[in-house]
Amino acid sequence: MQNKYVKKMLVLVMLGVLLITSCKANYSANLDNTTTNKDKEVKQEKKDIIEPKKVVNIKKISEDKKYTFSYSSENRFVSLKIPENEWTNFINCRYNKIMPKQNNKMGMTISTKWCKFLYQNIKDDYDFIVYVVNEEERPKKLFMNGCYQAVKNDIKGIGTMVTRTPFFDYTKHYSKDANRLQGLIFLTHNDVIYNGPILHEILHRWGNYLIDCDYGVHWGNANIYGRLGGQKSIQQVGNNSKVIGYRRYWQGGYAPLELYLMGLIPKEEVPNITIAQYYSNRIISQTEWNRVDGQDIVVKGKIKTKTYTIQDIIDGKASNKEQALNIGDRVPNYKDSQKKFNMLFVAIDHDDINENQKKSINNQIKLLSQNENYDDGIYNFFEACLGKAELSTEIHIKE
Repeated sequence: MQNKYVKKMLVLVMLGVLLITSCKANYSANLDNTTTNKDKEVKQEKKDIIEPKKVVNIKKISEDKKYTFSYSSENRFVSLKIPENEWTNFINCRYNKIMPKQNNKMGMTISTKWCKFLYQNIKDDYDFIVYVVNEEERPKKLFMNGCYQAVKNDIKGIGTMVTRTPFFDYTKHYSKDANRLQGLIFLTHNDVIYNGPILHEILHRWGNYLIDCDYGVHWGNANIYGRLGGQKSIQQVGNNSKVIGYRRYWQGGYAPLELYLMGLIPKEEVPNITIAQYYSNRIISQTEWNRVDGQDIVVKGKIKTKTYTIQDIIDGKASNKEQALNIGDRVPNYKDSQKKFNMLFVAIDHDDINENQKKSINNQIKLLSQNENYDDGIYNFFEACLGKAELSTEIHIKE
């Protein structure tokens, strides 16, 4: 009997130990689950808190103390502060001369110094650098609202640029670190970044260097009606001729021939081109720069015209002798051509840029570089290209 009692007691003790162990395990598991859930809640709360982005400000001064480079992560542009005497010379167009060792090409000679300092601070990621003169109105001596300065051409079939050399690469004149740079753009006041000549100036990367239409590197007497000018058509009215919708460059998207030269559409999508012939004077005179784009104008006498197919143009039948040095089908073609372009905006001034100017410049760059349609009656780059090309204005600073 005593042995049976002892055995029963041992069994009860063992069951008690097992029960206590089980309870401890359950309590520990529940405690772990509770802790884990609380940790998850804390982590989620941390995720829900949007921490403000840290503002990065960089300021660099050139070795000769002449230039100051400024960058802020709050802006879509960098700034270059230059000496006042250099500023005065620039706005009086005294740097618009023949570029040294660039085959007698005209340009802003001071740009090589600016770029060399600029490339000490930025990465070689840009196809275009845009220098924006930080003035609300165009300085009187700067005769243009914008201009394009070619740096490189490696594209076949777009004609010959004003360098009179079909293919060239002057990137090392601007910096030992520059390889990607294709051209510089100068905007002569700070309110024409979006609604202004910039789409016109970008297009000078590819044209007009192919058609001889009596207006320099623009479409002039041709019915292309694009960002480089031209007109819609010419009608005879009695003894006079009426030019319908003559434009210089300001409004609208890129014309089919312009899109072809940019490498965005095949040649089959380009309609016939009609060019005014045997007309001794330009349809629009140099003295009428303030005329509203798109106006119909009447000129005396009958204007004879000649029509070319896109294949005629590719074969050089509308080109002059120099332009014909680079004719034939475009290489690379629209399938293989570049579709994404990087652009850096640089505001130049001899003084600091104020907050209102920063706000205006930032907003204009944002609108220009939106890679989507924006219904405000003004074309951004994406819209002008019919959505076939994109523009990035991100700033890439050297570390």
